Amino acid sequence: MSAPLLDLVTGEEPDARLDHAVLVVPDLDRAEARLAAIGLPVRGGGRHDGHGTVNRLIPLRRGYLEIISVDDPGAARRSPIGSDVLRALEVRGGGLAGFAVEPRATDAGRALADGLAVGAPLVVSRTGPDGVATGWRMRFAPGQAMTGAHPFLLTWDAGPPAPADGPGPTGIDGLAGVRVAPGGADAWYRDVLAPALGGSVAPAAGAGPPAGTALAAVHLSAAAPATVRGAAAAAGIPVDGDDLVLPPDEFGPGARLRVVAPIAPSTHP
Repeated sequence: MSAPLLDLVTGEEPDARLDHAVLVVPDLDRAEARLAAIGLPVRGGGRHDGHGTVNRLIPLRRGYLEIISVDDPGAARRSPIGSDVLRALEVRGGGLAGFAVEPRATDAGRALADGLAVGAPLVVSRTGPDGVATGWRMRFAPGQAMTGAHPFLLTWDAGPPAPADGPGPTGIDGLAGVRVAPGGADAWYRDVLAPALGGSVAPAAGAGPPAGTALAAVHLSAAAPATVRGAAAAAGIPVDGDDLVLPPDEFGPGARLRVVAPIAPSTHP
């Protein structure tokens, strides 16, 4: 029997923002080409200094997607980030890994960290192809890094990546939420995270996450979801209801992007 699932839907994000979702992939070039075919072009990315990983970013008007892989296995094994990515590649060939939430400097935002009993921040930087470094701090719930039943918390040193200036070529415009197997954390999602995001949670049906991750799907908003699904079908990506089932040889097993109608625009950057 599969684990119970929750759909977390974002709202006006008064006390926290859904920053990004992470997909581990074996080949960044192939993944980039496949995502571009459904209207998710890459803009930016680089190497995580000292962590053995390299990424590419797909900025949206609200949040972004990150595809990540390993370029130095030795360094990756010594890093909580790199070891998570390496394990995902070695055990299941990649896949959805986790999602990041950036708390705001409010009482409710601070309650996110208190409720998760997160540890000391991990300081991370990424150097892009232009040599420019970007820094942030990550905090994890006990016993997990990027993967697990809870999101990881993130604080940018100089602000998040610049958002897209409009919808993508097929109308995709933002992260709308995630589908997770909460692993007993239902109350935290309902009473702490959803209110901080100005959103809601509801029981969900459908395919659960593969072993090793709690993230079953990423929700993307689009003005015309049928257009996105049509582009996916034309690009050879199976469509299962509202879900785009990404090819397992390129994205690992069970990686799904759920395309939904637009959510209200955030009043925050």
